Amino acid sequence: NKVLAFNRELARLIEESLKTSSTESLKEALTILIQTLAPITPHLCHELWDKVNSGQILVSQKWPALDKELAAVDEITIAVQVNGKLR
Repeated sequence: NKVLAFNRELARLIEESLKTSSTESLKEALTILIQTLAPITPHLCHELWDKVNSGQILVSQKWPALDKELAAVDEITIAVQVNGKLR
C-alpha cells in the first residue's frame, strides 16, 4: 500500500508540474531526456527527436551541459531496517 501511495503522490506531483510549467521548459526537459536516452534506444529517440525538434538531426547535437548547482550532492541520512532492527 505504501508503494501505491507513493506512486499516486508522484503522479499527482507530475500532473501539477505539467499544469504550471511552460511549454518551453517542458520542451527543454524532453529534449535533454531524448538526448541522454539516444545511445540506449537510438531508433526510438530519433523518431521522438523528429517530433519535438523538426528540421534538426539528433546525431549532430551537442551533449547536454552539466549544471553543477543542480548536480550538487546534499548529504542525507536514510534509516534502513534489516530483520526488524534499525541500522
